[in-house]
Amino acid sequence: DAVALPAPPVTAEGADLPPGGFSLAMDTGRLRVHDDVLDLFALDPDDFDGRVETLLGLAVPEDLPSLMSVVEADHMTIGDRELEFRVLQPAGPPRWLRLRGRLEHGGEGRPARLVGTVADASSLRADVTDVARVQRLAAALSTAVTVRDVGKAVVAALRRPLR
Repeated sequence: DAVALPAPPVTAEGADLPPGGFSLAMDTGRLRVHDDVLDLFALDPDDFDGRVETLLGLAVPEDLPSLMSVVEADHMTIGDRELEFRVLQPAGPPRWLRLRGRLEHGGEGRPARLVGTVADASSLRADVTDVARVQRLAAALSTAVTVRDVGKAVVAALRRPLR
């Protein structure tokens, strides 16, 4: 039950979104979201400006590249997408969310859209996971300049988990 998420909704342009649903116009970056999604991002509906950048700005920086690969997907790559990522919370640790979506052709005169759902995946994740360790290692390696820097980053990231 914890793993199952509803299938991405198929909604007509302008139709009401299902709980947890979103619709992103790929040409403008305009985003329609159900209020449940804003709750997951700890964002008040009155403070949401309808831009995808607003929600991306709340993501944990290490998760941003993989999240960007979904929301800036190649328009020729139509199909399903699934991703887990973390968002910063006003108080406490980041919250794990799972995005499931489908990139759809817009048709004649309409832009391609990414439609889907966002759900809380916190119950599936512990505070520190293999994904988090790899993301931390990747962040440390991105600033490494020398072989010595790489060695230090790897040792620092893996010493504790590997004991």
